[in-house]
Amino acid sequence: MLNPNIGFDLGLNHAGNSGYTYKDSPQDSDFYKSAIKTVKGEMWQLIPSLVFTTKINSFQPYARLGLILGKGTIYEDEHWMTYNNNDPVLSSKSVWKYYGGISIGYNTVLGVSYPLNDKFDVFAEASMNMIYDQPEKGTLVEYEENGLNKLESMSFHDRNMVFKSNASYSYDKAKPTEESLRKFSFNTLVANVGIKMKLL
Repeated sequence: MLNPNIGFDLGLNHAGNSGYTYKDSPQDSDFYKSAIKTVKGEMWQLIPSLVFTTKINSFQPYARLGLILGKGTIYEDEHWMTYNNNDPVLSSKSVWKYYGGISIGYNTVLGVSYPLNDKFDVFAEASMNMIYDQPEKGTLVEYEENGLNKLESMSFHDRNMVFKSNASYSYDKAKPTEESLRKFSFNTLVANVGIKMKLL
């Protein structure tokens, strides 16, 4: 603590995005595709915070306000089925890895602790993280057609991408594909109950 009411805290957190799955089935002709896509990710977070605390009888309410510096990785799994007159003619699967860049967000915690003895406190708190991962680039790490690995036969352009605010969609097999910026949410709102040990 900097003084009895203000302190500094440095936290390290690993956040997992449980992911989501959605279907895309455009069917405007006899020849069409149907897709199942799954997106999930993870993020390491460094959280420097200011801690404000007071004392009411034996209870110790506190607030923690922090900055989140995050480095995330996103995986997007796509499984396409191509049909001709409702007969499947091609099954393809791809897995993209999106990464790069540092994300910035904020963390807010409101809680209260109560001393059990000289070494341990019991606490309850509500914690909110607001942060999005905005990757800089992507790499195709898996691609199959009808169960056969086709990744090595693809061009550098088709296996790599960069995300830009002013993406150009021209084709150059020696350069990565350019795509518009994308954001992936790692926002959380959780309640925590536990026991803290005092080291000093």
